Amino acid sequence: MRRLLLVSSVVTSALNVAEPLIAGEIGRALFDAVGPLLLTRNGGPRGLERGAA
Repeated sequence: MRRLLLVSSVVTSALNVAEPLIAGEIGRALFDAVGPLLLTRNGGPRGLERGAA
């Protein structure tokens, strides 16, 4: 389940960042990348964190 969350977050981030990077808007690309990164870090299902049995 954790892998699916990670893969979907990477794909979402890539889709969010692709257009601004092509347009040369680095600041917007960085801003758009923050959402998926926060979801990856904080959005995992409970009990699947590292160290959980």
